[in-house]
Amino acid sequence: MRKQNRRSPDARRHPIRRVGLAMLALAAGIGLTHPASAGENYPDEIVVNHPGLAPEAIVYDAGRGELLIGGMRDPGVYRVAADGTLTALVKDPALTNVIGFEVDPARNRLLVCNADLAALSGARGQAMLGVYALDTGEPVKMIDLTRALPFGAENFFPNDVAIAPDGTAYITDSAARLIYVVSPEYAVSVIAPPRFLNYPVFFLNGIEVLPDGNLLVAEMRQGQLLRVMTDGSEKAHRVQLSESLVGVDGIVWHGPNTLVTVSNETNRVSILETSDDWQSAEVRKQVTLQEMASTAAMVGDSVYVLHPHFEAQNPPAEYEIEKLDL
Repeated sequence: MRKQNRRSPDARRHPIRRVGLAMLALAAGIGLTHPASAGENYPDEIVVNHPGLAPEAIVYDAGRGELLIGGMRDPGVYRVAADGTLTALVKDPALTNVIGFEVDPARNRLLVCNADLAALSGARGQAMLGVYALDTGEPVKMIDLTRALPFGAENFFPNDVAIAPDGTAYITDSAARLIYVVSPEYAVSVIAPPRFLNYPVFFLNGIEVLPDGNLLVAEMRQGQLLRVMTDGSEKAHRVQLSESLVGVDGIVWHGPNTLVTVSNETNRVSILETSDDWQSAEVRKQVTLQEMASTAAMVGDSVYVLHPHFEAQNPPAEYEIEKLDL
């Protein structure tokens, strides 16, 4: 999601983050393979009718063969049927606004970024991570991420989450300009590269775990991808791109060397490919959509993007999930 100047909530666009994916055969953290399942029978367009939902994130749970979407203004996580029918998986009064979320099948967990949209208008916001049982949606834990901050921050907006093979979770905070690290035992620490803190125009968004254990992070203001080290050095290196990805929101793996990015300011979905372990990347294919999309999910080899209608004056009744030929 993009941080905005002070505007009315209904008029404000909320380009947010991130996207989930199917995991490795042992349910690690990177969607390198896409097992066949009932979910691959989703049609080319799914129309969800849920007035005021304002969904920001979409994730595919490969184990159950179903798409999940998060309600930003009607906070919760919902299962999506092929005909667009929603079934609530998580409805928790502790949730304020659901932004990015991710599935962790190996540990039967669903991790949810619990933010407060007021942060986008300058309020303090909040940085909470909700942990739920993936099969039942039952609450497991609500973690206050701000307890790990080594310095003062004006406001907080957790945007997207990625899960490493060992169960460590990494969460981007777009307002505080850092990455939270949550261990499998729920200890919280932070990665705060100096370049993040020294450039207030930075707005961290989508995040994925690289095969080598480091992170790939989208920064939407300048359309960058950043390779962030997890070795304690707090180094962040800019990935050299063949073109800027201004407004990049969600990112999701298509393979170890192939990434899908969604740019909600340009309405573009791009396929990036690297030949040097994400030191650089080329745009291999690109599609311009008729409407804004926020995030994407891989269903088999197909890309499904979510149209959240952030630009609407009032949240509409219907939201589309569109299959792309990429």
